[in-house]
Amino acid sequence: AHKKGKCYHTCENPYTISKAGRMHYVYPDKDFRLYPGVQRTSDEWISTYKLRTTIERTLASLNKNSAIAFPRTLNSSSMRADLFLTAITKLINVIVANAINKPQYFRSIRKLYKLAS
Repeated sequence: AHKKGKCYHTCENPYTISKAGRMHYVYPDKDFRLYPGVQRTSDEWISTYKLRTTIERTLASLNKNSAIAFPRTLNSSSMRADLFLTAITKLINVIVANAINKPQYFRSIRKLYKLAS
């Protein structure tokens, strides 16, 4: 940086002939991390956040299955079968929890099993 606040590049092989090199500006309306477009305290944000966390928890519960998280085989057809069996088990769990009107057991087979026994 120069005394007057101007920037100059000192690269041996610059990308451009400009003294300041390439500049990249991030405008507030394009920075979605700082300015997501939806106010964080709004109803839309709250409903979207709830849906997002539900989806992420469901995906995490699928990965908790040891056959998927730590596969013992590298055979793709065997891994695919493990994934399908896990998904079928999760779906049956949701159907049973819905049938007994206990939505809090959607993600937990163990709790549902304890309830049944």
